[in-house]
Order: sequence, then C-alpha cells, then structure tokens
Amino acid sequence: MVYTNLSTAGQPIQMAVTLDEPSPIALSLYTVSGELVYQATVQGNAGTNVITWNLVNRAGQPVASGLYVFELVIPDGFPDSPVSGQVAVIH
Repeated sequence: MVYTNLSTAGQPIQMAVTLDEPSPIALSLYTVSGELVYQATVQGNAGTNVITWNLVNRAGQPVASGLYVFELVIPDGFPDSPVSGQVAVIH
C-alpha cells in the first residue's frame, strides 16, 4: 500500500509504503511535462516505511508550487510495482 499527502506551507511530502518483506524502494518525481525533478532509493524494511521528499529538486533548490507525478518502484515483495500517482505542492 502507498499513501501520499499534499504539501502546504512548505511541509515535506511523506509517502508511507507497507512491505511484506525487506526491499529497496526507488522514488522518482517528475513535473507534469515529464522532467525528472527528484530521485531517491532507500532500503525498505518489512512493515511501514516512510519516504520524505523535502520539496527540493536534484540540484537541492526548492521546487515551485504545482502538481508533480511520482513513481515508486519496489522490485521485491510488491507485486503491483511500479506505482504512480500525483502529489501537489502549494507554497
């Protein structure tokens, strides 16, 4: 399961991913036009894992308000991978 939330007033986006077994979790965020904004890979554990995006791009600069598309790739223990959706940033 993947849960996302909306960012208002500069609050980070947190994504909770529940895994049945340990697995790497790769998060990519894109603009709606397809430009890669951010990427991170973490080692997930069995249970709930929280991945935080601090609203910065790959250069470490704050992102603009807007709609972003995320993709989560979980190669082990997550049969529905990849999972994609949208998050909104409102400053």
